[in-house]
Amino acid sequence: MNDHHRQECPVILYVEDDQTTAQLFRIILADLVESTRLFVVESRDAALRFLLRQDSCLDAPRPDLMVLDVSLPGESGLSLLEELRRTATLAAIPAVFFTNSDTWENRERARSLGALKFLTKPASLTEFQHAVQEIRALVA
Repeated sequence: MNDHHRQECPVILYVEDDQTTAQLFRIILADLVESTRLFVVESRDAALRFLLRQDSCLDAPRPDLMVLDVSLPGESGLSLLEELRRTATLAAIPAVFFTNSDTWENRERARSLGALKFLTKPASLTEFQHAVQEIRALVA
């Protein structure tokens, strides 16, 4: 359990630079359950601003789960998670990878950084729905 005060409903921070994927994730998540707050940011820098409550994110809630893509503009989601694990106030936030960058090296690095799951973005809508259900179940 995170060391912060639980919000009324779980908060998920999704770090995804592809707007179509992010929108599909949002729609499927909303169809599954209404009691999840999803925040989507498109880059490492935006994720750090959200998590550190900087600039326009001063009132950002602490996420119960981060969903990361490996391939992001600039630094990878793996590098972002590595940085977060070295930041005392953010190190305990659970993370899941949801990505097209499915290599053995990426899976191993994610595992070594304590990621709960490493899921490959599926091609079919049904499989995508199942993956989102699996991710949402982590904060049920």
